[in-house]
Amino acid sequence: MKQNCGCENLQIFASSIFLVKDTFVLRNPFQVQYRKMFSSPHNGGTIPACKRKADETDHEVHAKHQKTQKDIKKRRTTKSGKKQRSSKAILNPAEKEAFYKLLENDIIKGFLEMDSTYKISDQYLLAMVAVYFKRAKFNINEYTRMNFFVALLLATLLEEEDDFYGAMFPWALGENYHQRVRYILRMKNALFKRMDYRALVSRSQCEQIFAQEPNHWAWKRQRQQITEDEQ
Repeated sequence: MKQNCGCENLQIFASSIFLVKDTFVLRNPFQVQYRKMFSSPHNGGTIPACKRKADETDHEVHAKHQKTQKDIKKRRTTKSGKKQRSSKAILNPAEKEAFYKLLENDIIKGFLEMDSTYKISDQYLLAMVAVYFKRAKFNINEYTRMNFFVALLLATLLEEEDDFYGAMFPWALGENYHQRVRYILRMKNALFKRMDYRALVSRSQCEQIFAQEPNHWAWKRQRQQITEDEQ
């Protein structure tokens, strides 16, 4: 028997923010350009932090993206001209304790239980949250529920094609989440900037996070592939 309750719940939540999506998110060049820019082998996996003006054409916006892209690439290059190697994704003991304690938060656990098919919170997306916390150099007091959802939103927008990410808004923002969506999107952009626009996370970096606590329940959230017969 096919179990699709999780997907249906996600679709309901996603459709509930359809108006918000039309009026704000899709007008944000970050959201419009996510998949195109991250799928291109020439961009280095970054999204320039520029905003579209009312009278700007698509060509002008693209030119701004290209210029900012070059600036970011330049910052990533050392004085010797060699690109910096990707850093290891290993949490120190205090960070590790804070992160796993955060996963036990009642609201976060409720959200994870709701996402029973792991559409927006599988093992790799959760590991990306830990990597983002490390890259942003969060203090222990910044390992908060809100920052968890902000990092998960960024990871989901980067990795997933389906627009189920809106399902996390009620859990992150509460009952009046429609009025506060702009707030979490601004926080997402701020986190992106704080990480020096390094949002891509390799599989090996995720596996480094897994290896620190291999038997934890979070790393057993393996997404199942749905065959055509099951659809």
